[in-house]
Amino acid sequence: MQKILSRMAVTATAVTTLLTFNAGTAFAAQDAHAYCEKTYSSPDGYSKSACGGFFISEMGDGTEGLTLMDLSGDGHSVVIVNYRYDLENIGPYYGTVTTGNTTQKQWILHMPEGTKIRFKVCAAEGGSILSSTCSPYVTGIA
Repeated sequence: MQKILSRMAVTATAVTTLLTFNAGTAFAAQDAHAYCEKTYSSPDGYSKSACGGFFISEMGDGTEGLTLMDLSGDGHSVVIVNYRYDLENIGPYYGTVTTGNTTQKQWILHMPEGTKIRFKVCAAEGGSILSSTCSPYVTGIA
């Protein structure tokens, strides 16, 4: 009986270790998106966000992507503020799109697996961030 219980304990430990290892690697990457609080009235009559930011944890070639989009022709530029936890200087880093409606800019990032990036998206005017328009911070994981 003691031999059977010992074998069961070893098997249970092996299964637990395997599940823990797989859960940690399977759920490491996490995409994230944020939309600024500034809105505009779309042609279809809906109020929509004027800017957005997107983090893609797996671009398919081992890199990550951070994209900033201007979603409105309201004359405001858009800013993304991000913190990179894989760098010695974590930030903040700023990226801007100033060219108008439906334009975007993408940064290709090389981040170690499991590293976090935290960002928010804001509208800007004359080079100054309109803090009342900023989204809450969101976190993505490479």
